[in-house]
Amino acid sequence: GGGGGGSGEGRGRGGGEGEGGARCFDESAPPIFAVEKIATASAATLASSPTGASASFGVVNAVEVSAAAAAAAAAVPTGATGPSAGTFYDGAGFHEDDTSLVPSNRVSSLLQSPDGTGSGGSVDRDTVAAVYEHSDLSNAPDMYVIRTDGFTCSREEVEERMLKISHPSTQQLVLVWRKPPTRIFVLKKLGTALLPQLVEVAHAMMSMGFQVIVEEGVLGEMKATTEMKGQWGGVDSAAPSLSGSFDSHSAKADDIRDAVLAKVGSLKLDAETGRIPREDWGTIDVIVCLGGDGVILHASKLFQGPVPPLLGFHFGSMGFLTNHPPDKMAQSLLRSVGRGKPAHNIKGGVPITLRMRLECTLVKAHDSTRNGGAGGSSHSYTVLNEVLVDRGPSPFLSKIEAYDRGQLITTIQADGVMLATATGSTAYSVSAGGSMVHPNVPAILMTPICPHTLSFRPVVLPDSVEVELRVADDARCSAWVSFDGKERRELCSGDSLFIRMSQFPVPTINYADQTGDFISSLRRCLRWNEREEQKPLDEQTMKELRKISGSGGFDD
Repeated sequence: GGGGGGSGEGRGRGGGEGEGGARCFDESAPPIFAVEKIATASAATLASSPTGASASFGVVNAVEVSAAAAAAAAAVPTGATGPSAGTFYDGAGFHEDDTSLVPSNRVSSLLQSPDGTGSGGSVDRDTVAAVYEHSDLSNAPDMYVIRTDGFTCSREEVEERMLKISHPSTQQLVLVWRKPPTRIFVLKKLGTALLPQLVEVAHAMMSMGFQVIVEEGVLGEMKATTEMKGQWGGVDSAAPSLSGSFDSHSAKADDIRDAVLAKVGSLKLDAETGRIPREDWGTIDVIVCLGGDGVILHASKLFQGPVPPLLGFHFGSMGFLTNHPPDKMAQSLLRSVGRGKPAHNIKGGVPITLRMRLECTLVKAHDSTRNGGAGGSSHSYTVLNEVLVDRGPSPFLSKIEAYDRGQLITTIQADGVMLATATGSTAYSVSAGGSMVHPNVPAILMTPICPHTLSFRPVVLPDSVEVELRVADDARCSAWVSFDGKERRELCSGDSLFIRMSQFPVPTINYADQTGDFISSLRRCLRWNEREEQKPLDEQTMKELRKISGSGGFDD
């Protein structure tokens, strides 16, 4: 499922579908409920689209679940023709009978909104239709419970009016190669400290027949290092042992370096954006990262579209996202290409975590459809950790209005606010008081930074929300936005930032499994819940105490 990383698998991109594109409703047993839902005209028979990742591999659930692909549907009692008797909720300031306050675009825009409209993108009323069905109620089950994300749905178990959950919303994921990978992209952190390790990894993968490419800057560093023997003389003892993955592990460092330089290729980036050009999407099979979390974020920045499976080795100071230890490098490299031990009883399987990302679109006030503009975006960015809007150098509090598809959530007066993924929950968000969330939980975290009201606590929102952060027209100062800590830009009054779940997650290869890697990182990096245990007195201390009590003192 491609919907988003830690955001829950089978999210309408690659979720398993029933045979022949099974519909959400069992036609042999018509539903007792009428169904009324504003959806796309083809929603009644919508089937899952192919997996958004590379065609050379597929992603399957370790617990095999066949999710029926069909229309988004909401159940309402039989005979209902519209909203029930209106109720008023003071907190929202919205009366259910007042349908004029309901925006016409309160449907997900992931598949249909143009660039720049984001969550506030308008939906053409001519392209939507109401699905409203009545059926013969004889021999029908009492009720259905539909699990839907707006694009696909599956049915929960209902037996004699007793509701059951058919399966967990998230399971272990295993990547299976349909065709063997061929191109390996090796990344490292800044500086030359890890050049020896990069050369060893490249040589190992080349010896197995893979094409290895690096960044142009890294290739320049390799060529510019003239005295290789003096700088890398201890590479055989300092670098991780890769004797299990190639035959020439005893070769001298300079011979290995020469062999790598003769065959290694370089990846050319877009000169304007510093990202991989769209025409090169899907040309890389595996990314190998040497370093810490910064290298993972750098890979996410390079691949703003589909991201290949990513294997991270811990060579940094923190390494929360790089769970693979250097001393197990050979085994991890083999597993990443389908040559390792079976994963969850699947031969050649690669255990992965799909880490959701956020698609962020900046729309200036003069381009906004509210002001008669075309809604075009001035900047777009896909983040793995968080997007931050803050007051910048101004001494005044920022004033930011938060909307979900045009409906006001709240007005924020604070030093700033961030929207983070579950992966980013253990980064800046947790430092600002947010919760730590497992990367497989489909959620978006809204975490304020030093809010003016103490009641404004961090909240965890579902990944289906499409949030607009707009600088208020009466704000006393501009705001500033940054994406994963980079590309900082100023937001003036009326400027909007649209944030929604990206359809391109970052698939990271697990060392153990999804939960095991997460808990291991919490303990290793954050010393989570570690405390000293109460211990009894040791024998030596007891002897010294008894010596004092017997003689009134003792000599050292």
